[in-house]
Amino acid sequence: MLTDINLFINDLLAIQLMIIAPIPLPYVDLEKSTLTGNYIGALTYAYYHSALIEHLTPAQQTLQKAKMTKHYYTAIIHVYNMFEFLGIEQICCTIYINLFKIATLSHHDYQQLVQAALTASLAASTNVSILLDDHLESRLSDLL
Repeated sequence: MLTDINLFINDLLAIQLMIIAPIPLPYVDLEKSTLTGNYIGALTYAYYHSALIEHLTPAQQTLQKAKMTKHYYTAIIHVYNMFEFLGIEQICCTIYINLFKIATLSHHDYQQLVQAALTASLAASTNVSILLDDHLESRLSDLL
């Protein structure tokens, strides 16, 4: 039986042949996506929201952080860090990951997912076969 972490790693490594329409930048749409169960949209808006915050000055970042709940801020930062290496398109391949689950990940699980994303990205960009573990061996070969 696969654990949530293994399922999340599968999402990070998934490849689907599909045309991905870009989703516009966040704002109210993130909350709307979350409330309507549009998990892909919510993850995409969270990614963009965090990307926007990253390019602000430290003082502006502090102001933005103060406007959000800790739960929400943590979730959008985690989304960005998890998908930064794989690209925004990878969000469209996810099945199990959603904003709530990301916000409630333990620090260890979050670090494991970021490391898996980085490893997959490096493997794909350098065309080197890197094995994450026995379960992911076949998924990683799909990327190469």
